[in-house]
Amino acid sequence: MKKLAIFVLIITISLILIGCSEEAVTLESMTPNMVYHSGNGYAITLGMTKTAVDKLLGSPTRDEDNYFYRYTDDLTATYRGNVLESLSFSASSPWLVKGGLGHGSTLDEILAEYGELEATETDSGSRLISYYFTKDHKSVNAGSEWEYGLSFFLDDNNEAVYVLINMKF
Repeated sequence: MKKLAIFVLIITISLILIGCSEEAVTLESMTPNMVYHSGNGYAITLGMTKTAVDKLLGSPTRDEDNYFYRYTDDLTATYRGNVLESLSFSASSPWLVKGGLGHGSTLDEILAEYGELEATETDSGSRLISYYFTKDHKSVNAGSEWEYGLSFFLDDNNEAVYVLINMKF
């Protein structure tokens, strides 16, 4: 019995040490291809499998076209095969991107984190600010070779109302 107790203790300590060795994601350690849930600390990264995302967020619902997967009222994903290709969020969402930016972030906050870029107008009249990144998370212009993008849709008050991260289609 004593040997069994020692064995269980060794296994328990080993599992705790293994769990502690994994690096936790924080807003400071994020890369621009991730979204972070400010309430529960979940981090979702482009390129994750649908199975991994479902494990964190639960089973999504599908839209009428069977293209978008809605995990919550404010988080939508698309997949290419089984690989996460885009994430978008809006409303008063707890989801954030690098720099702690999300719904309601101002143009000045976005520019302070990601730098100056030309703004473009969308069909709806809102302003769209987009940034592009290489695989190693270096910012590049749209004409360069890029791996993924990050876009902020701004309202008339220059506040983000919608955020999208996506792999190059």
